[in-house]
Amino acid sequence: WDSASTDPYAELKAAGKACSENEDVRTISTEQTAYDMDFIRSLLKAPKLSYVGYSYGTWLGAWYEKVFGTTYGDKFVLDSAIDATQPTLESTWNLQPIARDRQFSMHMMNWIARQDDTYGLGTNPQVIHQRYLKATANLDDFTILFMWLLTGASSAFPNNAAYPLAGDVVKSLIEIGEEGDAPAAKSANPANEADALLAKVEKRTTGKTKKAVTKARSDLAPLTKVATKSQEKQRRSASAAMAKGTLNEPFDFIRCNDGQWTQGAAYWEARNAKLAKKAPLSASWGLLDVPICAFWRTNTLMPVANAESCPKTIVVQGEQDSQTGWEGGYNSGTKLPNTSFIAIDNEGSHGNFPYGTEKVDRPIVDYFLKGKQPKDISVTQAKPLPNETQTFESWAKLNKKAKHVGPTFTDPFTPAGPAGARTKAMPVSDLLADGQSEQLLRDQVKKEFGDKGVQALEESGTL
Repeated sequence: WDSASTDPYAELKAAGKACSENEDVRTISTEQTAYDMDFIRSLLKAPKLSYVGYSYGTWLGAWYEKVFGTTYGDKFVLDSAIDATQPTLESTWNLQPIARDRQFSMHMMNWIARQDDTYGLGTNPQVIHQRYLKATANLDDFTILFMWLLTGASSAFPNNAAYPLAGDVVKSLIEIGEEGDAPAAKSANPANEADALLAKVEKRTTGKTKKAVTKARSDLAPLTKVATKSQEKQRRSASAAMAKGTLNEPFDFIRCNDGQWTQGAAYWEARNAKLAKKAPLSASWGLLDVPICAFWRTNTLMPVANAESCPKTIVVQGEQDSQTGWEGGYNSGTKLPNTSFIAIDNEGSHGNFPYGTEKVDRPIVDYFLKGKQPKDISVTQAKPLPNETQTFESWAKLNKKAKHVGPTFTDPFTPAGPAGARTKAMPVSDLLADGQSEQLLRDQVKKEFGDKGVQALEESGTL
């Protein structure tokens, strides 16, 4: 692409065109992976395939079901589900900022309000939320994101067991933003500003959070020596040379190959302007952008389910899931044929089974061992959040059909009914949280610093 181009999407357009037309890249898709899965089944001489999929794995499992049906598909569990009734992944992409901000404002803020003895931010979650947004408006977006990512606090969204760390980050950002204690000097390299902010937080905190911040500063250090993409563009523009790049993220190939997204930048710019008001946290993290899929052509679509041949399936979905939002999981659980839906009211973690309660786990275990599919829809209550012994309502209640009823709860101290047994966090949530946090870090570093930034963090062991 022309490095001197005034088109902000010149590189994305070049990458989308080149990669979508590449024969090898076209094979990196969910459709091809479904064929690979059945090839493995055939090699193992297994008459049928049973499957448990989480997150993107729910999209993959649903694709396999729709292609191979009951001929080769047996029992399927789709946990924390993408909306598999849609032809592409675009709707899931659009829903994620809403789901992330919803958990932040309704679920995490409520929890922080109930922990006033620890954080001292008051007992009104709406006030805390507004203070956070106002305070962080004084800080650099890159700095805010790296504060969440490098301390590990961002993992609290897919794994609510990390809420205490997230609470510390929220408190620190509010205090620094309100006191005007943010780094004053703008640096050509935003990693320097992020490090300056982390240094201030490091002085304010103790215990596990202090260790996390100290490690974050160490992880950030390699980026302070890497030129940003804007600096590289200025350097290249001086010689007006054509630039070359490499797109090597399977995540990009898969989501764009799985079905054509709305094309062109205009739609996405308008969408981002609207979403910024509804999802201010995601906007401050720099997650509202124009995706490469906006410039990627494909003829592939998610197959349509055949009610007569679709295998029996269970969909498990947490109400406050920030990665695969409630609306998508609800659609998969209630609209896919031959499917039972287990809804976990007031659960925010991503990836639930094995959950640790009889109401969630027993129907799934019996399904696999005895072939007994549970009833059409069941609603169960979430386990308590960290440092708590009961579950509280953080959205409207779910009725027996898993539909929201009544007003949105704004009182963080409203009990949600009998909770499940209080157990430690399950390893599935931990694993998904780690993987998604790393992917988010990789994406944002590449956006700001390009491949050299990613390489610097890989060489240092951060990625």
